[in-house]
Amino acid sequence: MFYFVPSIGMNIYLYFYTDSNLLNFFLLKHRAIYFLAVCAAISMLLGGCKLHSGKPAITEGIIQYKIEYKADSSDIPTQLLPKIMTLTFKNYLSMNRITGFMGLFEFTNYTDANKKVNTTCLKFFDNKYSYTSQENEPLCCFDPFRDMNVQKIEGETKVIAGYPCLKAIARFAGHPEQDFDIYYTEDIRVKSPNLNNPFHDIEGVLMDFTVKMNKVRMHITATAVKPMDISRKTFKLSGAYMPISKQKLEEYLYQLME
Repeated sequence: MFYFVPSIGMNIYLYFYTDSNLLNFFLLKHRAIYFLAVCAAISMLLGGCKLHSGKPAITEGIIQYKIEYKADSSDIPTQLLPKIMTLTFKNYLSMNRITGFMGLFEFTNYTDANKKVNTTCLKFFDNKYSYTSQENEPLCCFDPFRDMNVQKIEGETKVIAGYPCLKAIARFAGHPEQDFDIYYTEDIRVKSPNLNNPFHDIEGVLMDFTVKMNKVRMHITATAVKPMDISRKTFKLSGAYMPISKQKLEEYLYQLME
């Protein structure tokens, strides 16, 4: 195989290339393109490890929250209710836990986003009960906020526990007094973090939000984020819990709150 190639002096020279030489030329060219593509991909991955906060992306750790209560009835002694919640997470596994009364009370939700199942556990003194929900079933014990519409607010952010958060507003048609702000971060990577709570439309981890349990509104705000290695054993029920119905577990919990 041959090609005509003009020289600098515009004289025409005839260059001969064998088929093997041409093949090697194209192989080297494609190898160079592949090498550059790999380098670009590695560069993007390394750059992607730093998110909006400038901190390394985390997929496992613990978030600590403070809880503030507002009861619909003055009969509920909110000053005695637990003030701290923790979220422990590892990729697609998460565990929310509220503990009070010197450890004599525990309310825990275990979620497996891959299996799309959630188990709610209630412990008070020596009594241990559990309920496992089905796929897409509202989270046990919390108001599902069926009339809520979540509106994402563009361009408004807030730093919470060292992480930049995006804003949304929960709106309730005809009841603007019930509206509340929501802040969430995309810098903490948990698979389907809101699978079993009322905020399905939000992709990020909630950092400031409100939920309602029985007649009590709980304003929950993150106070600290602790990246750390979490064992998968953390997400397994510790101790023997008696399976009961959702209605029965809610009944026990609501009685303890009154």
